Amino acid sequence: MWIAMSFLFKRIHHLIRYFIILGVVSFAGYVMRWQDQVFVVLVGPSIYLAHMLKGFVLSYLTTLPKTDTTDLYGFLMPVTLAYYGLTGFLMKQLWNERGFIRSFSLVIFVAFLLYIHWKTSVNLAAYFAPNA
Repeated sequence: MWIAMSFLFKRIHHLIRYFIILGVVSFAGYVMRWQDQVFVVLVGPSIYLAHMLKGFVLSYLTTLPKTDTTDLYGFLMPVTLAYYGLTGFLMKQLWNERGFIRSFSLVIFVAFLLYIHWKTSVNLAAYFAPNA
């Protein structure tokens, strides 16, 4: 298994590989509830995307079991890995640009990512607040 994984990682550009590892760590931290505030910020956009994907799939496939395991490992985990993989891919593509456009695009992209992660964590904070 490790040989197959190392072969797969050699085929992926180095930046994408690190973003996928960040996605795995983010998902694991969210599931194991290591530090709720931090990992809700990291997984927030993926939670929204997984919820939309689940609604789309359930509109066509009504026999899907509605369990936490299905939600976490059937929807959230693949969406988180895809989200971080695509983020790494976009970051690599922007890094390959030349001149002022590269700097400008990277700053705008990172600002956009920070904004959507912050905004989703603010919206999701009510779901993770302790009940009084």
